[in-house]
Amino acid sequence: ETYRQDLLLDKFNLELNHEQFIEFQQIWFKIDNLGSSELRIKTINALKDYNVDIYGGNFWTKHEIPDKHQYRGYLNYNNIPAASRNAKLNICRSLLNIQNGIQQRIIDCGAMGSMVLADYREVLEDHFKLDEELYVYRNCDELQDKVKFLMNNPQAISKSIKLMRQKVFHEHTWVRRIIE
Repeated sequence: ETYRQDLLLDKFNLELNHEQFIEFQQIWFKIDNLGSSELRIKTINALKDYNVDIYGGNFWTKHEIPDKHQYRGYLNYNNIPAASRNAKLNICRSLLNIQNGIQQRIIDCGAMGSMVLADYREVLEDHFKLDEELYVYRNCDELQDKVKFLMNNPQAISKSIKLMRQKVFHEHTWVRRIIE
């Protein structure tokens, strides 16, 4: 079970001075980073039977990846739209500390007109029609099932891309957020 740091402080009735809180934040960040890294590795390993291009920082150079995967290095921000649109699927694995928010990559992929398969967060149900506009997975077994389904159903991908793009441009723009 994961906890946001403010819930941890409340759960254990912690009252921290400024220095203690800064130290707590640093420890929390390290724990979140380690847990998120483990989940990213598990996610990639669950896709060992597929050809997967992996982009990111040097994190991936420190870990063994499946033979069918290729680490492509850091992807410059300006090159993300083309790489995203050229991918059949963009797998989104949120950091552990994103519990009640929508990861920016979901919105980006929707705006760019690329397919995204995201890890489930309850908040996504409030904003998207799951497995129609936005496909989600709850665990590695479901990830494998969804990838297999989508790879065998290009019409589901096309429909999701179209619906997600409409949703993002209608409900998830900066102008809309500023007005809210």
